[in-house]
Amino acid sequence: MAEPLTDTLFTAIGKLASTHTYMDYHLSRVARLMAGSESEEVVWILFEGRSTEQVISDMTAMIDVWLEWPEKYLPPISERPRISEFQSTLKELKILNELRNEVIHGVIITEPDRRQVVYPPWGKSPDMPTYLFARSRIRKGVTRVSAFTISDIDRIEERLWTIARQLEDLYRNAQQERESLEEAAAEAALPEYLRYTEEHKLTEN
Repeated sequence: MAEPLTDTLFTAIGKLASTHTYMDYHLSRVARLMAGSESEEVVWILFEGRSTEQVISDMTAMIDVWLEWPEKYLPPISERPRISEFQSTLKELKILNELRNEVIHGVIITEPDRRQVVYPPWGKSPDMPTYLFARSRIRKGVTRVSAFTISDIDRIEERLWTIARQLEDLYRNAQQERESLEEAAAEAALPEYLRYTEEHKLTEN
C-alpha cells in the first residue's frame, strides 16, 4: 500500500470535505421542502443535529409516505420515472456518504494488520497508489479498513458535487409527479369507493 501524507492526497481529502458540506446544505434544504416548508427555520427543528445519514433516511421514509396508496391504484413503476430517479439518487447519496465517512473519519495506515480490506463499489483501481483508511473509532463493531486511490476520492467528490447541484430540481420534479400520481390513484379508486358506499347504504336500509 502507498505511503501516506502526500500533498496530493490531502488536497483530494480537503476538496471532498468541502464538497460534502456544500451537498449537506442542499440536502437539508430539500429535507425542509419535503417536510412542507419553504422557510429556512420553521421545520428545521425536525432535522437539527441529525447526521447526513439520518437526514437521508428521513427523506427516504417521506417518499414511502408518498406511495401509501395500495399498489393496485398506483400507475406502474415505469410511469413514475421522476420519483424513481429521486429515490435512486438518495440511495446513491447514502453510499457516497458512507464512502466519504471512511475517508474523512479514517486514519491513514500502511498495513491492514489482518483486517479485511474493502474497495469502493466500482472495484480496485489498477496501477494507482492505494491508501488504507481505518476508522479512528470503531463504529458498530466494524474493524475493516477501506482502500482508496486519489482517483477514487476525486470520483466521490465529483459525484457529490453533481448531486448537490441537481438535488432540488430532482425533488421538485418528483413532487410534481407525486401530485399527478395521487390524482390518478384517487381516480382509479373512485369506482370501488362508490360501490362500497352504495353497498353500505343498502346494508343500513
